[in-house]
Amino acid sequence: MNFVRNKKGQIRVIEAFFASVLLLSSLSLIPLSQKFPRYSEDEADVFSSVAHRTLISLDAEGQIAELIASRNWSAIKNLIQSCFSAAIWFNLTVFDQNLSYLNDEVICNGGLISDRIYSVDYVCASRSTNYTVWLIRLQLATVS
Repeated sequence: MNFVRNKKGQIRVIEAFFASVLLLSSLSLIPLSQKFPRYSEDEADVFSSVAHRTLISLDAEGQIAELIASRNWSAIKNLIQSCFSAAIWFNLTVFDQNLSYLNDEVICNGGLISDRIYSVDYVCASRSTNYTVWLIRLQLATVS
């Protein structure tokens, strides 16, 4: 007879049932595209366009060429880092005319974070009397 009058236990069971239904229904509403992201060619176009525009705008005044000529790799890193948000990973490599690595320190903002890396090559020339041409490779990816 004591069980019939005690309604607290029944309410707790009903509350737990509704909580589990709510959790399961919210999990079923999450789209599969968020679980398994799909990459498109549009994403590659966007990344290459952003990378090209960034390098062109930074080199419009010859700023990148001056920094490369003076071998100021930390300034180049800070300059590139200021152009992108923290959600975008970058790696920049500078090559000389013989396609040999010119920068002796890594110019990036962290470790590899994605398997989808987009790479852009940009030709940069000095404005000084010692005409020099460099190839800059900028790689971009998003934080997964």
